[in-house]
Amino acid sequence: MTSHERGRRSTSSDSDLDNYQVLIYWHKLDKSVLHTRWFLLVSYVFRALYALFTFGICMWVRFDLDFREWVKALNWYTYWYVTYVITLASLCEVALSGLVIWAVLYRNRSGLKASVWCMIPLAIVEIVAASLIVLYGSEESETLTSDLYDVFIDFVYRWDTDPEAKATLKQIMEYVGCCGADGSDDFINNLKPVPFECRDPITGAEWGYGCMQQLAWYLEPWTAILASSAIFFAASDSLGVWAALKLRRKLKLQRDEQEEFL
Repeated sequence: MTSHERGRRSTSSDSDLDNYQVLIYWHKLDKSVLHTRWFLLVSYVFRALYALFTFGICMWVRFDLDFREWVKALNWYTYWYVTYVITLASLCEVALSGLVIWAVLYRNRSGLKASVWCMIPLAIVEIVAASLIVLYGSEESETLTSDLYDVFIDFVYRWDTDPEAKATLKQIMEYVGCCGADGSDDFINNLKPVPFECRDPITGAEWGYGCMQQLAWYLEPWTAILASSAIFFAASDSLGVWAALKLRRKLKLQRDEQEEFL
């Protein structure tokens, strides 16, 4: 075999090796793109469904018949105002999920970029919403209990002069299991008889807590669901930003490789 033939064979072997390495690289790139696309699709379909669930909880809080009547009668709209922020955020999450799913299905890099820019401010809004719902819907919150104390003590003052206020407070005390704003002393100190609704209808024992505390406990299950939902969305947005940027970069590499090959 001549040196010329050996050179040609060596060149051919190097070329085959390069082609093999390119094919391996393309295969890994395609596999990475596929995995990231599936991750985003599954994640954002779940997020859309969970956002709709959160929206449903917000609507329940807003239109629950008993709670709605209490809010209107007490003229206490703070909790509703806070849930409006989470309601808006959950609707934005549904729209964002639709944008991400569309961008992933159609391999649209502009759609992925737009979704990233939407995730960042939305995460900030959700963190603020979670903080507010805990501040105005947690039994441990002095802001909430202080606010409710002012509302309920005013109803105690109006007990003998305002039949509507009296009926509302009686309903809340009987339904929630509480007495006055901070206990039966609210009635005693204002020279009013302690109403029957301040006692357990079965045992006859006086309720151990005032309505400012019991209503805060009553709100806590809703607060826990809404706050955890907002925190989940905010935390997962950071993961969504990472996955969207990763897919966008991989799609660009795929396009560049295809253009170079062609």
